[in-house]
Amino acid sequence: MNLFNRIFTILALVVLAVVGTATLITPDQVLLFINNTANAIHGGLLGGATDTMRLAIRIVVALIFLAVILFLVWMETRRVRSRHVEVAKSSGGQIRIHTADVEERIQQQVDAVGGILGARVHVNEKDRAVVARLDVLAAPGTDLAAKGEEVAAVTRITVQDQLGLKLRDRPLVNMKTGKVKPVPETRSRKPAADNKTSVLPPSKQA
Repeated sequence: MNLFNRIFTILALVVLAVVGTATLITPDQVLLFINNTANAIHGGLLGGATDTMRLAIRIVVALIFLAVILFLVWMETRRVRSRHVEVAKSSGGQIRIHTADVEERIQQQVDAVGGILGARVHVNEKDRAVVARLDVLAAPGTDLAAKGEEVAAVTRITVQDQLGLKLRDRPLVNMKTGKVKPVPETRSRKPAADNKTSVLPPSKQA
């Protein structure tokens, strides 16, 4: 999108410079040219249409043009979230950590908490800080509130103390209980019978 914006801006500036310069030097000729061009387009496209149809077509074209302009403005002004978070406690330089690495580190620490069957970690960057959301699956019978507090504390320690990042808000922890998948039993192999080779006495030679 940045390349498209650059090309569009350059072309718009070139057209504006040419038209603006020509209009300032010979305004009558430029306005006459624009008027003749508009009449030719109007006659060629809308020559056989009724007044109502012409008005409807003009409104549709105007709305499409307005929608394109608003879309370009939105694409230019929207804030794209960064996939890196800057280390807050860095003194030797500007250090940035990718959010995927932050998610992996939090995932490892949360999975090590007792009673946790699994977790999905979502990390975004906002205002140079970490926004963390976790979907945690706990074992049946677990105190979800207490376990959620423990998971949130582990997340804060991991982000702030271990990685040196800044948390924008408290971690959002969604707790849910799930069933423990039974481990399929493997059939134990029967001990192989001892293959005792019977030693036959040597046959008597005739």
